[in-house]
Amino acid sequence: MIRKSAMYNKNTLALTIIFILLIIGYGCKNTSQRSQAIQEKVKQYHHKKILLPFSDSVLYNNAMIPVGQTNLKKGAIKVSTYIDGQCGSCLKTLTNWKPLISLAKKHHDFQILFYVYAFSRDEFIQYYYPESIHEYPVMFDTQKKYLKRNELSEYEDYKTFLLNGDNEVTLVGNPARSEKLMALYEQEIIKRLNAADQ
Repeated sequence: MIRKSAMYNKNTLALTIIFILLIIGYGCKNTSQRSQAIQEKVKQYHHKKILLPFSDSVLYNNAMIPVGQTNLKKGAIKVSTYIDGQCGSCLKTLTNWKPLISLAKKHHDFQILFYVYAFSRDEFIQYYYPESIHEYPVMFDTQKKYLKRNELSEYEDYKTFLLNGDNEVTLVGNPARSEKLMALYEQEIIKRLNAADQ
């Protein structure tokens, strides 16, 4: 009986180890494939010109303002991003934009374009509009023009771009979801602003 139990334990242990090794192997392969997919996406968008549509309406300091008051600055460095106003986890990351919002307030030649799709503007304002971005305009895009004009999928991660003065992509990815990417965005923006001042 003891032998049977010992054999059972050995078999169970062996199967567990094999299972763990398979998971690790799959995870490594998955990470490698994901990394390759990201690199391909970055190459695909690099230097692509992003079209920046006018929004339906603009939310600023907890109030709706005329669209004409949020001009797209020609020649300015920009970060453009699409935010799904129905996605709770997406909206939680809005507070992480504070470092770039502070930078945009200090520098006239840099702006952030928040394109927000929300089924209900009132619901967005009441429940999801964080105080940390009240001092920066949020553009409602009820027809998803930002996605359509740039042929972007709403189900992919690549809807945020750092653009040069000609609206060409220089960086891809949402810095609000990654501290490393946020640092890279800040570094690149400051470098370009300093170069423009010289």
